[in-house]
Amino acid sequence: WSFLDSERNEKKFLGIEKNKFYILLMLIFLGVALRAYFFNSTDITWDEAFHIMLGYKIGAILSMYPIIAIGLVAALLTVIYFSAVKPNTKALALFLVVALAAVYLFSISPVLHPRHPPLFSIAIAPLTMLGLAPLAAAYVINTLSALLMAFSAFFLAKKLFNHNAAIFAFAFIMLSPYNIFYSASAYITPLADSLMFAGIALFFIAFEKNRDWIPYSGLLLAAAFYTRYTTLMALPVIGIYLLL
Repeated sequence: WSFLDSERNEKKFLGIEKNKFYILLMLIFLGVALRAYFFNSTDITWDEAFHIMLGYKIGAILSMYPIIAIGLVAALLTVIYFSAVKPNTKALALFLVVALAAVYLFSISPVLHPRHPPLFSIAIAPLTMLGLAPLAAAYVINTLSALLMAFSAFFLAKKLFNHNAAIFAFAFIMLSPYNIFYSASAYITPLADSLMFAGIALFFIAFEKNRDWIPYSGLLLAAAFYTRYTTLMALPVIGIYLLL
């Protein structure tokens, strides 16, 4: 019996059967290939140009002054630690005040985008520091965002339904014309929507399976908010779920 059990275990990878895992790999390859094919298929809008150039400028500043980059990384790790690893109410209150002040400064600054927060541009910065062109960096981020949304849909469908539903959800995201169009662009929509969906999916899974993960859901939703303000729509969804 142990031999049979070991054979059954060998047929699974990351909790799913190998044949279904190969389907995921095929969908990833096909989805990424479609997005790469449609890169540069449309003209760049003012919004796209603004975000990628701001990302390039941020990358240039961080390259000139590495101490700023180190400080930002340290601040990010501090937020993650006191928000999720070892929650601290006073630290969270301080983060909230700083975050609200940052939102105000972002909204009135003539340098930053007048309607959108700067997380997408900040995400572009380290890729430009590694040598990627700003537009190519935006394409990479949005393609990875599509993968994040697809895997979020996969694990949520697996939790709520079964493996077949999870595969279908993954394929639906990776092959969606809407998702492919926006992934092959420099819009902030793919990153914002993917972070929001990942945060909601993780909340649903964590609420049922392990509530210690809920703070990480909050971090994803916060990141979504700092990418696009309209992602606040996630809060009523979670509120309705808690009331049901």
